[in-house]
Amino acid sequence: MQTFVVSDLARNRREVVDAARREPVRIRDADGTMLVLTTEAQAIDHALLLSYFEIYLRTSIECTHDAPNRVLLGPVSYISDWTKEQRQMFLDDFLEALSEASRTHTATPVTTFIDYFAPKPGRVSPLVDPDVLSRLGDALAAR
Repeated sequence: MQTFVVSDLARNRREVVDAARREPVRIRDADGTMLVLTTEAQAIDHALLLSYFEIYLRTSIECTHDAPNRVLLGPVSYISDWTKEQRQMFLDDFLEALSEASRTHTATPVTTFIDYFAPKPGRVSPLVDPDVLSRLGDALAAR
């Protein structure tokens, strides 16, 4: 992360702004306070990632119970009806998505992961047994 001083904003504004477009930059104020300049998208991703980490922690605690509280699960409340093993697999994959998001500095891997499992009208849950899906497909094809 590059560091600039406040006077660089007056003298080399373009250089500072171009650097901030690539990655967050520090700007040292006259009193020594460090400020950070970043794009709005990076700031939103950062806030979203913090939220996802909090959701993960809350979900991992709730999943220790036989009947997790749907309200406390929030945006992943759909896992409350899953088996304990399915919930644990979900948590393992959630952590992997968080790891990737942290590595890439974007919330997209977690957003995609959560959205993938979320119930949608007309879509069969991705957790349905493949044999059941196969038989269902065969039955629909025979119609």
